[in-house]
Amino acid sequence: MNVLAAWDWGDTGRPVAVLTVPSPVRPQLVRSLGEGLAGVGKLAYLGEAVLTDAPRFFGGNSAFRCADALRCYTLPDRVRDYLHEHQVPVLLVSELVDSRWTSTVLARELRRAGASAVYPFALAYNG
Repeated sequence: MNVLAAWDWGDTGRPVAVLTVPSPVRPQLVRSLGEGLAGVGKLAYLGEAVLTDAPRFFGGNSAFRCADALRCYTLPDRVRDYLHEHQVPVLLVSELVDSRWTSTVLARELRRAGASAVYPFALAYNG
């Protein structure tokens, strides 16, 4: 919480809702972190993004990774409905960021659904 408390949220303000990125390796870790951050920060927990298929590309060509993220991740209808009604900043919580394509694709989807801003937050960065 100290990391998030120290962030300068800028003109859009602090997050009002939390969405987690499903982890095929540690699903409970990311889900419980998102729920915990939402509870402590008094934020709406929107649940998880939908993993429609298992990612196939790790490392290497960025174009393939982008296409893979576009193919594999989407938002649940209830998240789209919430953001259509409440155009608020969203904290996007994930386990690991390496190529950043998953976060980019989901941030784009959140913004299209109505989020006023998207703040990616990851437990680890593999750069």
